[in-house]
This record gives sequence, C-alpha cells and structure tokens, in this order.
Amino acid sequence: MPLDAACLTALVGELRPQLEGARVDKIFQPGRDEVVLHLRTSQGNQKLLLTANPSPPRLQMTALTRENPGLLYTSRAPATDS
Repeated sequence: MPLDAACLTALVGELRPQLEGARVDKIFQPGRDEVVLHLRTSQGNQKLLLTANPSPPRLQMTALTRENPGLLYTSRAPATDS
C-alpha cells in the first residue's frame, strides 16, 4: 500500500500527541532504506522508525534496538579538551 496523503494525514494525527515538542537526539541508519530517530520527548526517550522501502513503506514508533553500522548525526556538542 502506498504512503499517500490520506495515510500520512492519519499518521500525523496519531503520532502528534507523542511527538509534539520532541527533539532529535541521534539519527541512525540501520539499513539502506531505514532511518531511526532517537527523540527526547516529554514522556521520555522514544524511537521513530522511518522506512522508505517501496513495498512496505512505514513510519512508526518502535522499542526495538537494531544493529547500526554507524551514527549519522548527534545533537550533542563535541567534548573539548580542557
């Protein structure tokens, strides 16, 4: 099933209460067409999975930890030598 405007509108309505005011802490890319956003929300840390695979595209909250080839981005400032 394609991820069309009607489906995305429903997803936004479902995820908005959980993600409103969230900040991206880290971004991981465990697969070629997958991205996991580690978020800091008012309810604590959460993970949002985005999959761009053409057969089952999806956007969902997840609790699973996937093996990751590397960190793409972190919002934390780098450590400085004192």
